[in-house]
Amino acid sequence: MNEEDKVKESLEFCEDIYTYYEKKGEDEHLYSQYNKATQWKEEPVSYTEKYSEMKKIEQEEDASEEAEKQNFYYKEILPIILCVVVAFAVAKLLSAFVIQITVVHGDSMEATVSDKDKLFVGKLSYLNKKPERFDVIVFTKGDKTNLIKRVIGLPGEKVEIKKGVIYIDGKRLKEHYGLDPINPESEPLKMELKADEYFVLGDNRSVSLDSRYSSIGAIREDEIIGKALVRVYPLNKMCVISK
Repeated sequence: MNEEDKVKESLEFCEDIYTYYEKKGEDEHLYSQYNKATQWKEEPVSYTEKYSEMKKIEQEEDASEEAEKQNFYYKEILPIILCVVVAFAVAKLLSAFVIQITVVHGDSMEATVSDKDKLFVGKLSYLNKKPERFDVIVFTKGDKTNLIKRVIGLPGEKVEIKKGVIYIDGKRLKEHYGLDPINPESEPLKMELKADEYFVLGDNRSVSLDSRYSSIGAIREDEIIGKALVRVYPLNKMCVISK
């Protein structure tokens, strides 16, 4: 090999070395940049940080579930509770001041109403007027259960019963409610009613405990609960109770 070839070969070798190191430098630079760009992925995460993150997610889920429960309560449960409370309050108010249900006990008002019938009683029926003759009223007397009878004598009248006939102020009463003749043992009877008293009889007069007997006597106005309006039970006998 001559001198010229040796020089040429030396130059090519130097060029190869230069190219190698230049490329190596570029590769190291690119790797450094990549390392910086992906450094967040390679950073180790501590157990405390992971636990905190999981706890935060659980708290968010719990809060979401609690919000759903509250939403269901306010939208679904609360309206039902309010409806029940309002209905109960209205029923109580109606029962106390307007209307109530009374159950018939015994056969004293056959055949107008019967034992175990249920009646609507109007408490406001006598708010602006007085009970009238032949009204069916519900009243209390001492510690007895509510009683149901028909008004026969009005305040201030003289009631007399003799030989099965009722007289009001000396005149025979025209009426058709008594199923049986009046018991002879309850005659003769004379009663003068006070300004706030009423004389009542059951329609089934052979078994009725009413104003003929001292345990009941005349009914004061403040003892009257109201007027029997409608028989609501049994359903097949539902009807308005009229004179």
